[in-house]
Amino acid sequence: MCGCSRYDALVVGQVTSTGTLVHLVQGTLEGSIEAQFAHQHIVRQDKAGVLVFVPGYEGLVDVSGELMAQQSIFGMGLQILRQLGATSVVLVAATAPLFDTNGFGIVVERFEVLATQ
Repeated sequence: MCGCSRYDALVVGQVTSTGTLVHLVQGTLEGSIEAQFAHQHIVRQDKAGVLVFVPGYEGLVDVSGELMAQQSIFGMGLQILRQLGATSVVLVAATAPLFDTNGFGIVVERFEVLATQ
């Protein structure tokens, strides 16, 4: 939909099959204050974590609306984690998803609120 084919992941530590912290970034690390807070959160937890950068969010919103764009970004991000060997993750975000997180091929164990201050 967005014409993008490159997705990046910043991996902290060794990704494990379960319990890996994950934050999905709509943009770049440099352009996202929330991504910088998420990186700090992962490092402080002293656990494996991944920031997944999924480009093209604005284009997805234009085509399918906010909620569908968020679901698409979520699904693409989890597929990247699956390729890294994760089977379940801990979702780190400022707000909980407004959609069902089941059905994407990876179990979301729990949600951790990301403090952005």
